[in-house]
Amino acid sequence: MRRPPATDIIRMKDPSGLWIWAVNGHAFPGPSEAVGQRLLNALSSEVPPRVDELCNLARSGPHREALRATVAALVRLRGIHVITGAEV
Repeated sequence: MRRPPATDIIRMKDPSGLWIWAVNGHAFPGPSEAVGQRLLNALSSEVPPRVDELCNLARSGPHREALRATVAALVRLRGIHVITGAEV
């Protein structure tokens, strides 16, 4: 997975405590602050992380499911791209 350099991923906490993520003009619920920060750090590393590495950033079942949904939303909304290795 790789985040395009010009793509901004925005996170903010709404008054109810839910984290809202936004990319390319689309908003969706995302994981907690700690898990979200680990995801953004992994996507910003020089070595593109694999999908399983991203999914393992969350430790418990509900957090891991939220992380998977966020990764899927980011791919669908073109906030991150799936790469094959030839692009590296």
